[in-house]
Amino acid sequence: MKLSGRANTLLSYGYQYQQADGTLTFRYDNAKHKPDLGFEHHKHQADGKIVAAEPPKIEDLVQEVLDHITR
Repeated sequence: MKLSGRANTLLSYGYQYQQADGTLTFRYDNAKHKPDLGFEHHKHQADGKIVAAEPPKIEDLVQEVLDHITR
């Protein structure tokens, strides 16, 4: 995560959660590797789909991981 200026503007980010074997569980990012998506902020899901998603708050991200672990 890169922060800049007094307002702490989020420039780029990526949060990834994966299994021990490397299998993706989910990833949030704003990488421009998929410009044809039509949205900057997105989530990569375990099923391979990429959906629009706002940057998660850290506490929400941690809760999503905990929810996955306790299923």
